[in-house]
Amino acid sequence: MESLRSVVLNGQYTLFDVRCWAFDVESTLFDVHSFFT
Repeated sequence: MESLRSVVLNGQYTLFDVRCWAFDVESTLFDVHSFFT
């Protein structure tokens, strides 16, 4: 049971990491776009 719980927690953290990463990418693209315009 404990392993299942840790898998769920890891899944949530991974989803959070992906969201943060996607946000970083969007911010970077926005900065690049602003730089070139």
